[in-house]
Amino acid sequence: MGSCLSSSSGDKKNDDSRLPISKKTYSWDQRERIDPTRYTVADVDGVTSGRMPGEVGGEQFIIRNCKDASIFILDNSASVTIDDCVKCTIILGPVKGSVFVRDCCECKLLVACQQFRTRDCKKIYAFLSCQSQPIIEASTGMHFGCYQCYYSQLQSQFDSAQLNVFDNNWDNVHDFTPLVEETNWSLIRAPVKLDQYLSLPSELPYSSVQLSYSSDVSVVPLTSGERPDKRLDQERCLLVIDTLVDRDRVRDLIQKLSLQGLMLVRMKVLRLDCDTDRTLFVTPDAATWQQIIALDVCGIYAATVVQRQLGDDVGVKYVSCDSNQGKRDVETIFNLSNFNMT
Repeated sequence: MGSCLSSSSGDKKNDDSRLPISKKTYSWDQRERIDPTRYTVADVDGVTSGRMPGEVGGEQFIIRNCKDASIFILDNSASVTIDDCVKCTIILGPVKGSVFVRDCCECKLLVACQQFRTRDCKKIYAFLSCQSQPIIEASTGMHFGCYQCYYSQLQSQFDSAQLNVFDNNWDNVHDFTPLVEETNWSLIRAPVKLDQYLSLPSELPYSSVQLSYSSDVSVVPLTSGERPDKRLDQERCLLVIDTLVDRDRVRDLIQKLSLQGLMLVRMKVLRLDCDTDRTLFVTPDAATWQQIIALDVCGIYAATVVQRQLGDDVGVKYVSCDSNQGKRDVETIFNLSNFNMT
């Protein structure tokens, strides 16, 4: 009996050794293989290139070693790197993360992103919608302006990239390598018409998108930026709007102010995280605020005009009561904004 048991056990062992060994699979093995050339524009010289809406789909994108080219990336992406490009016009759809520009010269950029950074660049014109502070490093001859753009898919691409069109710090540039007696960067003199700097696509398929750089239709409102300008010596007013207000309605409110001759200097979306933040506003309603759109408005009798035009609007949370309060409000809120970005 002992002999039979021994033989049976040995036969089973031999049978198991002949079974095929199954390969263990993991979730990442089942992902679609990404062709990197779909998300790269490289070695383009003197021609138009790019990607149409829907062709990037939130992936990372690379632009490198291009010269005298017009590049239109008309879709949202996760992040973008631009390396070793010379005399190029580069138009980017909304970027959820960072845009990093390195070793580029004499390029013109239109960029909406969470973070914008350059290194070892020269003579760059950058028109930005940036939710954090733009940063330059070892870069000279940098010129900045406010992002202005429209095409029919652009607003939905901003949403996919989780970028707020009313949150723009394009003028608040930080230089990691400043010079002693001169600056490496400047703000482009207002008013600025982007079609004087950026070419529109003239070739199919990109021309079919019907891109526009007009401030009248731009999804991002035009701001002048904080700069040395006699017009900014006029009365300042802080306008606070609820973030729950529909985007088109916020644009209508801004348009009303523009028609009254007032200038939108800066705008910022602020999350009020503590009671200390809320006590900055001289109104009892501030205790319930969670997130706001803060607009820095400038012009003759700015506070009076804003109160008359918008004071009764249910979406308006706060308007500075007079010029003295307006100046204090603007300085306080935008200093808080800068502190939150550091």
